[in-house]
Amino acid sequence: MVHRVLAALAVSVGSALTWAYLFYVPHALAAAAIALGVSAVAAWLLVVLAGREIGWLAPLLAPYAVWVSLATALAGAYARGAG
Repeated sequence: MVHRVLAALAVSVGSALTWAYLFYVPHALAAAAIALGVSAVAAWLLVVLAGREIGWLAPLLAPYAVWVSLATALAGAYARGAG
């Protein structure tokens, strides 16, 4: 089960880094918002999986998932407004 937790973490962080590239380099706003959405889904999956593996870890990871979800909403609104 630990490998699933690490995989969710890797997808979340990797997608967030992809967002940064897409947003700042080619300025592909819609693609960047999608990448951040993938990161948010992976972050919530991380909260669930980590909570099953190590119960006290879920409340510590939840703020990260909330932050990425909020950032996704902002990125999506920005992409719609700038498009």
